[in-house]
Amino acid sequence: MTRIAVTGAAGGVATLLRPALADRTVRLVDRRPLTRSAAAGGDRSGAIAGWGDIDAVWGDLADPAVAAAAVAGVDAVLHLAGNPGAGASWDELLGPNLAATAALLDAAAAAGVRRVVLASSVHALGGRTTDGELIDPQGPPRPCCRYGASKAFAEAAGAATASSTRTTVVCLRLGGCRPAPPTSSWAPTWIGVDDLTSLVEAALGADLRYGVYAGVSANTTTPFGPGTAERDLGWRPRQDSSTYAVPPGDGDGGLCPGVRLGQR
Repeated sequence: MTRIAVTGAAGGVATLLRPALADRTVRLVDRRPLTRSAAAGGDRSGAIAGWGDIDAVWGDLADPAVAAAAVAGVDAVLHLAGNPGAGASWDELLGPNLAATAALLDAAAAAGVRRVVLASSVHALGGRTTDGELIDPQGPPRPCCRYGASKAFAEAAGAATASSTRTTVVCLRLGGCRPAPPTSSWAPTWIGVDDLTSLVEAALGADLRYGVYAGVSANTTTPFGPGTAERDLGWRPRQDSSTYAVPPGDGDGGLCPGVRLGQR
């Protein structure tokens, strides 16, 4: 599996994954063209924004024609596009998080794409309280905010696609993806770049029809139990947020800021 469409190519997670995808043929997909530099403007081919030699599709994935162009001729899709705001309104989420995901999955199935890896979020489980017990990372969704609900929809849409078509789907409930946790409130659900990279590689290649897994490092303070990612994907996180000296948290970046924002 060497030809991959990466949606949300301008986003933070895609940026962190660039080095890991350097040996693959990558198609960039985003709402607007990426550029070699902020001053270059509109460059649609070549070494765009550090990706190396690529081709690209620019446009709104909620448009079925754009979604079809995005997945044409690829072996896999890494779907990272969407509105990441925990406090986003339904109007802000319906297009990029629901309609675009649905159109992309339909297009992937129609094109015979073998694997779609969907970026879900720990916010899909953010409404669960631990009560001293670890949370099942593959348990039924219980979102704490509208954003989390949009990711629960993505998981369900992925399951429907995997059940009714030849396209297989792996959903990753990603925690906060940064090279290091910016504050202590990120520590429980942080995922480091090395763990993120190995998780995505495992999800792209695993032999299964459908699965949902937590994308969180082996943090000392994690709220999650072990799950079956090692058994199903051959993936085991190695990084731990406790190895970083970070400033106190500000309330954001934990299991779900939506709780603090009063959306629950």
